[in-house]
Amino acid sequence: MEMSSQSTTSRSFASDNFAGVHPAVMENLQAANLGHAIAYGGDVFTDEAVNQFERIFGVGTQAFFVFGGTDVEIRESVRSITEKEKDAIIVASYGTFSTGVNIRNLHNIVFASPSKSRIRNLQSIGRGLRIGENKEKAVLFDISDDFRIGKHANYTLQHFIERVKIYDDEKFNYKFYNIDLKT
Repeated sequence: MEMSSQSTTSRSFASDNFAGVHPAVMENLQAANLGHAIAYGGDVFTDEAVNQFERIFGVGTQAFFVFGGTDVEIRESVRSITEKEKDAIIVASYGTFSTGVNIRNLHNIVFASPSKSRIRNLQSIGRGLRIGENKEKAVLFDISDDFRIGKHANYTLQHFIERVKIYDDEKFNYKFYNIDLKT
């Protein structure tokens, strides 16, 4: 089978998967890739995420990491705990918690995935807008990276811009915060 190769000097922004990774990201990936670690709850990165949540929301904040392999009984336990807590946090993908989940006491939603689907985003926001006891508001944290080079914006940033258009159309109040990450 004959395969063509692209010139190493050409650049394309056809996909985030098409371009090389930012050097700081690669350094952190290499640093994290030492040895074996249990994912989603038994590793130093999850511990650091929990520390950051406690720093932002207060000590004792419960954070739960739910992924595709999380057992149904554990998911139900997380849902039940979240119904009783004020600021419990569930970290999950759209695919894991996008449909069939009913948590009326959900106070915070974090978007950390590059989606521009109006329906998917509004459904996810709607989960936070359900009326619940001891609930006065819901907060959406929409996280996006900005790895633009010149006038070329990465897909994550482009999808974020599309989500902001949805927020404008729906007349949602929002604020932007730029956070400089350590390199």
